Amino acid sequence: MTRVGFCMNPDPTATLPQAFAWLVGDFPEEWGHGMSVYHNPNALHPIPIEFFEGFSGRHWIANGVYDNLLRDFSPYSSLRICK
Repeated sequence: MTRVGFCMNPDPTATLPQAFAWLVGDFPEEWGHGMSVYHNPNALHPIPIEFFEGFSGRHWIANGVYDNLLRDFSPYSSLRICK
């Protein structure tokens, strides 16, 4: 079984995602790889950014500026192919 898909491209000038493919079991898959959280800047009881450590993406607005933290591997989409 092979997992193929697209993930965040670490090149800051990239305009397209990066493709990836590997045999299932050859790369550690974590449940947080596919998770992103968007923090509500108007939340009555905001949750600390650090609470979601391990998620692929953490996004927020502070002082009117959008910011985020992304993991080294942040998949956008993927599927498993059985042959």
